[in-house]
Amino acid sequence: MIRFVCTLCGEEIDVRDELAGRQIDCPKCNCVRLVPDKSPKMKFHCHSCGQSVRVDQIYAGKKGICPKCRKLIDIPLHPEGTMVALVCPMCNEIIHVPEDSKKELIECPKCGSYIEGLTKND
Repeated sequence: MIRFVCTLCGEEIDVRDELAGRQIDCPKCNCVRLVPDKSPKMKFHCHSCGQSVRVDQIYAGKKGICPKCRKLIDIPLHPEGTMVALVCPMCNEIIHVPEDSKKELIECPKCGSYIEGLTKND
């Protein structure tokens, strides 16, 4: 099962693994979404015991149970800060980058083309 979030409306979407790489309509906003190859993961450490924990990004900002110490943990929004999604205009790959990224061009990991990133106005 692949889990991801519609970057337009925030709907949590679960699809079968066979749909990886295909386009589907979001069940909430009906916009066409590209199903990622796998559920995007994030890694962080339990604040109680230090255990490394890896979860689907869809659970960011929620609560969970540490697999080692079994204590309640807050899953961070994202270890790299707030992330934004960019869509490659060449292949429709969704690329997640930190909101405060200062890069002007970001390379698409799927097709290798460059897309305009986020710029800061100083």
